[in-house]
Amino acid sequence: MAASVEHPLPEPAKPLLGLLNGIAQATFYGNTEITEELLREQIYPETASQEFGVLLTKMKGIFKSIASAYMDSNQLEIFHFCSTKPSYRHYNKRWSF
Repeated sequence: MAASVEHPLPEPAKPLLGLLNGIAQATFYGNTEITEELLREQIYPETASQEFGVLLTKMKGIFKSIASAYMDSNQLEIFHFCSTKPSYRHYNKRWSF
């Protein structure tokens, strides 16, 4: 059996992964120590509060959609693509997962 090779995450992915982890901890596991302000200060300190609020709201919505739809990896990739590409957002409304 071949040994699995771990690939390090690209630097831009690390803050987003941390944000998603924080959202999961606060929303689904009830960790009250994780607040929106803590996430902004620890993960995106250079980002303005309003801009971070927009990002947080979007990520919470995506996270809840994924959790409620039980998406497999292919569906998740399509959903992510449609959610992040402005010219393809209208397709997201027509696809049911």
